[in-house]
Amino acid sequence: MNKKYDYFNIHCWQQPEKAFNIETGKPTYLKILSLFETEYPNARLLDVGCGNGNFHFLLKERGYKNVVGIDFSKPSIDMTRKNHPEYEYHVCDVCKTFPFKDNSFDVVVSADALEHVISPRLMIGEMLRTVKPSGYCVIRTPNGLRHEFEVRAYDRGITESVFQHTTPMILKWMVTGLGGKVIYINFFAR
Repeated sequence: MNKKYDYFNIHCWQQPEKAFNIETGKPTYLKILSLFETEYPNARLLDVGCGNGNFHFLLKERGYKNVVGIDFSKPSIDMTRKNHPEYEYHVCDVCKTFPFKDNSFDVVVSADALEHVISPRLMIGEMLRTVKPSGYCVIRTPNGLRHEFEVRAYDRGITESVFQHTTPMILKWMVTGLGGKVIYINFFAR
């Protein structure tokens, strides 16, 4: 098993009360929602790297009924499924082909997941493949230029960073190189 997976499995997904706080993420989720909510109030939405499904509490509150979440962590998906049984979930490696047809979703969102994957380009390619041509693809990730953000877990035997940072220019290049159109870029620094 991958050491990075083991770390997140042990420290995040099996101890969600320590790793996640719904209220802490709410401003981020409201900002993401503001990008598409007016145009797509009843969107078929894919959440890539959905984690514990905190974004889904807000989606449920706003009346979204057709939400699908994918994550590589089975414990994460199990917990999310328990909290949101009305939505659909899949355990899926987000750097491989998603289990959905082309143009399946009005909105595809990835909040704070891109920096954790080995191949961001593959993940972005799948996000663009599964979003409808008139839809929105929303990616939130740290800005590698503004802040050096690295976690090392030597106590768990992990010596490499669990974060893969990108910059606004590289993200724009990846998206446009894969046929997408960049409308808005606003990175954050923790």
